[in-house]
Amino acid sequence: MMQQSTAKTWVSALLLGVLSFSAQAWDATGHIIVAQIAYDYLTPVARQDVDFLIEKTHFEKDFSKFSPYVYCASWPDYLGYSVESRDRNTKDVFNFFRILSKTWHYHDTPIVLGDYHPLSEGNSVWAVNNLVPQLASAIAKKDYNTAAYELAFLTHIVGDIHQPLHNASLYDNDFPRGDIGGNLYSIQPTLGPKNLHSAWDESLGHFSGWPGYSPNAGYHPPMNLLKETAIEFEALCSDDQASQVDPEAWSKEAGAIALDFVYPMHNVTAPKLGEALSESYVEKGQKIAAVQMCLAGKRLAAVLNNTLREPL
Repeated sequence: MMQQSTAKTWVSALLLGVLSFSAQAWDATGHIIVAQIAYDYLTPVARQDVDFLIEKTHFEKDFSKFSPYVYCASWPDYLGYSVESRDRNTKDVFNFFRILSKTWHYHDTPIVLGDYHPLSEGNSVWAVNNLVPQLASAIAKKDYNTAAYELAFLTHIVGDIHQPLHNASLYDNDFPRGDIGGNLYSIQPTLGPKNLHSAWDESLGHFSGWPGYSPNAGYHPPMNLLKETAIEFEALCSDDQASQVDPEAWSKEAGAIALDFVYPMHNVTAPKLGEALSESYVEKGQKIAAVQMCLAGKRLAAVLNNTLREPL
């Protein structure tokens, strides 16, 4: 169980702002692929520790639907999941994360067109910078239940930071209070999603033919398909590109993609408000999303390798 001082710190961070729209970045499949890429790049010790935290803690019944490790990556987007553990501390930790994590999924840098002065909101960079030492601290105290939750959230949020529309919001005449990372930016639903944010969450249809995902029903994308796709994506970014381990830099990098490609200010193929996504935009966007997942996975592996150095 976390110390009270830690809880107070995280509670104060919640007051920075709560997103009332979807906080999901990448869909479940995208998050799981990021985790698979990371898993492929873990050291033997880090991989052993990751498996231990997810599969061998005493609340394994709660995580049975999220084993092996890669399936836990989507869990923070399904916070209606019921904790079955009889251990009170485990339930308290779960509820603590559920309440505080609402602002952890995004870090929106304003894209301002016109004379607007948006308030700062978003907290994914803060979350990663705090989760890493908290994970190390929980492991040092042998509080493996808390460590497992922190591992799941860290896995998820590193993926979130690499989704461009979790790092930018558009402010202009149409959105004087911001488009909330594209959630309010309507598009023609040619791929299914009705707004730009959801289209990027779904990697612009890259996984549209894949089986559905439902953790409570036990539906997961097949592991063989996940592993094949992870290997394909791993070739799309160099290890040098992935060597950057500063979450603030990740956010700026993804935010630049939003400015230069996602929105139409600098990209003539990007949809204007209410328009359909063009074929060229979808094709290029899918490639960008795949590269971002590659970077997220390799960078997550670097963070975990640096944190998990001793066998548990």
